[in-house]
Amino acid sequence: MKIPYHINISKLVTLIKDQLNDFNGEAEIVLNDAEKDGYIGQFEINIGADNDNFDALDYKNLDITRFPARIKAAATSLKLLNFFGCFRISHKNGVLNIKKQFRNLNLYEVYSRQEIHSVFSPDSKFSPGAGTWGNHGIIPIPSRENDFVFIVTYGQSVGEHTFDEGITSEGVLSWQSQPSNNLSDTRINKLINHDEINDNIYLFLREKKGLDYKYFGRLKYLSHDNQREKPVYLQWQLLDWNIKNAEHNYKDISTEYENYIPGDIELTNDKPTKKTVGTTLDDFRAKKSPDYALRDKKNKKLGDLGEELVVRYEKKTLVSLNREDLADKVIHVAKLEGDGAGYDIKSYNLDGSVKYIEVKSTRGNINTDFFMSPREIKFSKINKNNFFLYRVFDITKNNDGKFYIVQGDVTEEFTTHPTGFKLSKK
Repeated sequence: MKIPYHINISKLVTLIKDQLNDFNGEAEIVLNDAEKDGYIGQFEINIGADNDNFDALDYKNLDITRFPARIKAAATSLKLLNFFGCFRISHKNGVLNIKKQFRNLNLYEVYSRQEIHSVFSPDSKFSPGAGTWGNHGIIPIPSRENDFVFIVTYGQSVGEHTFDEGITSEGVLSWQSQPSNNLSDTRINKLINHDEINDNIYLFLREKKGLDYKYFGRLKYLSHDNQREKPVYLQWQLLDWNIKNAEHNYKDISTEYENYIPGDIELTNDKPTKKTVGTTLDDFRAKKSPDYALRDKKNKKLGDLGEELVVRYEKKTLVSLNREDLADKVIHVAKLEGDGAGYDIKSYNLDGSVKYIEVKSTRGNINTDFFMSPREIKFSKINKNNFFLYRVFDITKNNDGKFYIVQGDVTEEFTTHPTGFKLSKK
């Protein structure tokens, strides 16, 4: 029910307003004898952008003149002080109780800036159209180092610059900083080095001005254009992306495999580079590659395909070197006994020495992250003279691709990030 604010600033409104200057989410206000009479009641109200009315969410009486005047005065006072959002306000026997109601953060629901502020910084004051939460696009979350909120409007302009941003069907966000930002800026470097395992960036997005913002979840840094700045161009993976529930406009660049019949793989001398180095302008424009790491981990068929590709490669290579005897001894261990051995394939060098091969496969590019179990990492350390990681990447729709090889203890070549811990009492 829409209830109009008090038009005139009465003594009652002034009395309440003076006691709410330091409001931090909860207050009890004792009215004087002259003001304590009036209707009693308790209602949930919502104070938003409407300057004339507030919403009394659970008031059912069609006669708005019977709405408790003391609660109406409290709502007017909150509006005058720029406190926005949902409040539970009660009046009984000259005592007003005011409590801010905090809304939960739910994926793909719509939030005003005031509501976003109330989720992440409820103890600070919100100023509509001004200040950090009322106006900025990149907002650091108080007391949480390296955590940010992104509030983005598609197609907005700053001066002569118009932002070109969007989301692909696989949840890759193209995003630009403010036009004044350089690649050397401290905050830009913090974003490029964002660690999604330990830190969070929350994305709120709207398609045009005048709308509230839809929550799209958390972000992971993918890449940046290392040749352009003012603004800086970055790509992010939406970690909580669900194409069915997003109800969003995007370009469909996804491809899926219809079968898993192995093709061929090609050994390359290329090696992965640190992602934070970024990519060239041409690569940045051409490639909006999603983060395949999590989906690779869950995609057993893709893992099986990569292993079959390597088995075929090992056998063909040994046969071509006139070692059919060794080719016949190649064993697909993961297929035979499961994933507990610490490696996937047992093969051989030309001199007959054993090769323990662990295969990690991806549809993504050479720099795609991947997961290894503690057992696999331990095995690579213990058997570093005979352990080989075959990283299969760029697997195409024809089920062929490329791969590179890393021999030995994998922790000497890659940085490991713990993604979870099992705890037991010391």
